[in-house]
Amino acid sequence: MTIEEERAGFAVNRWSGEFHDEAAERQFRRWAFTEDLRIVRGTVLAIALLYASFFIADFAATGLGPKFYWAVGARAAVLLAGIACFRRLRTVQDPATMDRISILFAIAVELGSFVIFGIIEHGSPELRRDQFLLASQMVMVAGVYLFLPNRFRAKLAVGWMSAAVDLSLPALVGTTSAGQMVSRTMFLALANALGMLLASRLHALRRMDYTKILEEQRANGALELEVKRRKASEEQKDRLFSIIAHDLRGPFNVLLGYSSMLAEEAHDLSADEVQRYSRATHESGRRVFRLLENLLHWTRLQMNRVSFAPAPQDLAEHVRRAIDDIAPTAATKGVRVQSNVAGLAVSADAVMLEAILRNLIGNGVKFTYPDGHVDVRARAEAESVVIEVIDNGVGIAPGALEHLFDGSGQRSTPGTSGEPGTGLGLLVCRDLIARHGGRLEIESVPERGSTFRFRLPRAASLRTPAESASPIEPELGETT
Repeated sequence: MTIEEERAGFAVNRWSGEFHDEAAERQFRRWAFTEDLRIVRGTVLAIALLYASFFIADFAATGLGPKFYWAVGARAAVLLAGIACFRRLRTVQDPATMDRISILFAIAVELGSFVIFGIIEHGSPELRRDQFLLASQMVMVAGVYLFLPNRFRAKLAVGWMSAAVDLSLPALVGTTSAGQMVSRTMFLALANALGMLLASRLHALRRMDYTKILEEQRANGALELEVKRRKASEEQKDRLFSIIAHDLRGPFNVLLGYSSMLAEEAHDLSADEVQRYSRATHESGRRVFRLLENLLHWTRLQMNRVSFAPAPQDLAEHVRRAIDDIAPTAATKGVRVQSNVAGLAVSADAVMLEAILRNLIGNGVKFTYPDGHVDVRARAEAESVVIEVIDNGVGIAPGALEHLFDGSGQRSTPGTSGEPGTGLGLLVCRDLIARHGGRLEIESVPERGSTFRFRLPRAASLRTPAESASPIEPELGETT
């Protein structure tokens, strides 16, 4: 829903003072329910007590006798109804029930008033013309509009019903002339019009205040979101500079150191030393390459500039390539890497799939002790393929597992042989898997190992290598 549509839904009806949109009205009533309930309970009790206290007016109008006793009975009935409604409102849980109780009490007050006014009609003629009686009638007619908390139609129904009964009662007892009937009708119409106007304005003012509160909350929410976005952007920049300044410098120092020794002292080195230095130089170069590759993936993901071209892929072939890439490191460390994924095809981007597998397998080797093992397994489930990378390494502590991706603990943890890293590998895997519509799941027990699990869409068949090749990724400056 756009902002314009939302504002249109919260437009106020000039006639009733309520929202045009019924859903917006229900939302407002739920929001205002607690305050309305408190007001209604207080009003019920106050009206019941005030109503029951007018014995002096009853006595002055009728004197001590049956009429006075009928008036006292009517007031006592309204008082009891008020107490019952007051107690019932203590357990109300929704606006609709609160309205029903309010309407019942309003009807009880009106009926009690009509009985007493009818009795007073047979009392002193001077009192019938008294301003107190006229003011009391106006309050009883207009009060229903102020008393009921929300529903304008219910107020109209009760208000005009009370006016009709108030008009008919004197005529039925035969004490009202035609002129009095006309004047009474004009009086009750004026009282209803005044009540309707007051109720409409009160409704409109409350809903305008509610709309302002919503707009303030929306503005505050947008501001908080922008602050979080900027904070996340700053954290990403800090992390990028930290990787460049620290994690990238280490492998390059090793690379430059060994290559310098080979370049300057090759004639003084034995064949074994040349081979060892060359292997160290190569391994350092591979480490730098993986780091730069992860850094490039992560940066492009943050900038939303990663091409995504899913196609049927032979999962076993991609797993084999990832294992071959990790094999020298695993062999040096004495970690066995094996797979069981034959005969499965997935729909995935080839470059992304290799990055996911290479990072997860490399992560397993990094945190597995010498003579340990890392297993890559896969199985078909309905329309997807479940892929698992399982190791028997150091595992992840529950506290660290909870904050693995929330930005609070993204510093790299050295491997079991002191291998450095950036902490970007799992972040890259999570985001690349998300691009395929999946989710990275992690199960881990400290000192017993970890299982990294994700799903990819299952492909029915494989294309030819030329058809399934992923397009060349764009440079950072390109858009897709």
